[in-house]
Amino acid sequence: MTMLQLMQLSAAELKNKIKSADHKPERNKLISAIILKTVSTVAFAIIMITVLNSIFSSKNTSVAVVIFCLILAIRFVNYGYKVRDSIISLLIVFTIFALAPMFATELHPITSFIVNFSAVFIILFLTCDNPYMGNASLYVFSYIFISGFPVQGVDLALRVGELLLGWVICSIIFYIKHRTKFQERGIIDIIREFRFSCEKYQWEFLVALGISTVIVIGYIFKVPRPMWIGFACSSILCTYKGDVKSKMRDRLFGVIIGSILFPIIYSLFPDSMKSILGIISGLLLGLCTQYKYSSLINCLGALLMASTLYGVVGAPIIRIINNIIGCFIGIGVYYLYYAIIHSKKAVMLLQKLDKKLSKD
Repeated sequence: MTMLQLMQLSAAELKNKIKSADHKPERNKLISAIILKTVSTVAFAIIMITVLNSIFSSKNTSVAVVIFCLILAIRFVNYGYKVRDSIISLLIVFTIFALAPMFATELHPITSFIVNFSAVFIILFLTCDNPYMGNASLYVFSYIFISGFPVQGVDLALRVGELLLGWVICSIIFYIKHRTKFQERGIIDIIREFRFSCEKYQWEFLVALGISTVIVIGYIFKVPRPMWIGFACSSILCTYKGDVKSKMRDRLFGVIIGSILFPIIYSLFPDSMKSILGIISGLLLGLCTQYKYSSLINCLGALLMASTLYGVVGAPIIRIINNIIGCFIGIGVYYLYYAIIHSKKAVMLLQKLDKKLSKD
């Protein structure tokens, strides 16, 4: 494989190849590939986010980050139906990113819950036909991240423009990469396949229920940095048919250790170099393949931003508390939801609803 082809592989795939490499030249080539991949990705992120911020305001940095993440992911993961319909669905998702957070933060908690629930469910329904592809966590992260930085007036208009540009870029990439796939299956087929008793759709309801719950809790109790609760909860609920307890342990391990280490690492850097902590965390994250360590490394960048508002000590404390709350809410919602949904009465009710759907 050429160097460019190797750089298209994931960090996990490259690390496995490095472990199984028999010859030193081959191993060195693979090591160079993973380093170049990481450096180029971070450099691309810095350039892209800087350019977008200069055009659409730094208050919309969350949107720039989301567009960057989607550009990276959308090359590899499609939606499971026609590319034309998928691009329309992507436009709907970007419209939700633009409008739903604005309405949700201005409404009564109950109405806000309904808006967030509907937004998350529609996003998952349109983009996660195959939950095993893992793209649910990215789209839910994107919604929570943008919701965490609401804007108004001119900045809102700029946000809409930035999302429109992001949709155009992502649509072009999506078309190039996936235009020959699923040519016989459209979004209408996806809608017709919907069944209340289907595990996939039950899981999508679960994620929407959990995320909308924690978002509303965060705003009702005026929790500082409420999106951290949302991220923690989504990390549990977006684990489709996985070990949610193990996921919670790994996340809390990474968050607690990373939050403890942050003030120590921060104090070792002179003031003129503290800003590069974000770059360092990005580079390390590109080399990381285990969730608990990526959670740890994520703390560096997240706490660097939050420390300007809550302090070098206060921000880590808030992050630890918020993640504990988010994880336990996620676990609680997970087990309560499935206890109800798997009960005899619920199963019978869902089967009746499915029969009614099939008749219609």
